[in-house]
Amino acid sequence: FVGGFFLYLFSSWLFGLFGLVFNIIIFHQCLGPLNPFYPRHFKQTNNDSIDNAGQYLTDVNRQLFTPIFWYVLLGPLGVLSYRLVTLSVIDKTTKWQAIYLTDILEWIPVRIISFLYAVTGDFQHSFVLLKKRFISTPEHNNMLLKDCGLSAIDSNRTDCSAITKAEDLVDRTLILYLVIIAIVCILIWL
Repeated sequence: FVGGFFLYLFSSWLFGLFGLVFNIIIFHQCLGPLNPFYPRHFKQTNNDSIDNAGQYLTDVNRQLFTPIFWYVLLGPLGVLSYRLVTLSVIDKTTKWQAIYLTDILEWIPVRIISFLYAVTGDFQHSFVLLKKRFISTPEHNNMLLKDCGLSAIDSNRTDCSAITKAEDLVDRTLILYLVIIAIVCILIWL
């Protein structure tokens, strides 16, 4: 409610400049608490396993890809609502409802990102998994994302770790994701 009030209040000041700045501040604050481009947590453990790479892929979805999806779809109030729901997991009284609602909110973005992982990675292996599990319940979002992402990682590269391969996949996927969003926005404005 407060965010909507301030967005309404600032939207017309200085030809919308304050509204734009407030939008950017909300979006920046609603991105994940950790930097998804430098997964220090996984590199500090010195345990370069496939499980860590899979967990990194699901963390990046929650920190970066899904907030971008909700920001593009519903604006700053959409991404703010999504982040508040994900932060409600910490509270004991709302934990299970927040987990369930987060899974529902991530259902569409997980499928989009899994498809983009396939496009930017090993398409043949990843797309087969995506087709099998595309219509699965929201509780299986993380499993779908991990499996599609890990199967899309270039297994022929032996010169780097699994986390580095996952970072490369995320970088390529983010570029494609932003290009698709830009094209859709341009087509809508025309």
